[in-house]
Amino acid sequence: IGMWRAPWDNGLRGGDQVAAALWSLASGGPFGSGVGLGEAGRVPRAGSDMVLASVGCDLGLVGSLLVCGVTLAVTVRGLRAAATADTDFQRLVAAGLSTLYGLQALLIVAGTLGLFPLSGVSLPWVAFG
Repeated sequence: IGMWRAPWDNGLRGGDQVAAALWSLASGGPFGSGVGLGEAGRVPRAGSDMVLASVGCDLGLVGSLLVCGVTLAVTVRGLRAAATADTDFQRLVAAGLSTLYGLQALLIVAGTLGLFPLSGVSLPWVAFG
């Protein structure tokens, strides 16, 4: 069983990454412990792959939902720009970039929550990696 399907019970070396991310998210509570005051350093790759766990630990559920909401707003705004573009080329570029941005964010959020396998890709505009 892979670490994303059983994050608390796996025999993989270093396979506790998802479990540590879930613990970090839970320890943040609704409002977090404050910027830089959380224990997200215990999560491997907390600055790139698991940056949402860092945000959840420091800023809590409110901060995590804010990051997801801003990502959704940017994606919707890009798709709206694609719908009102003048040429087919502009429409395809705007729709393609917006879709890729939204799918990348969805993939990382789902991986951090243990709903999907980790991909090694960072959360756009949030992670440094």
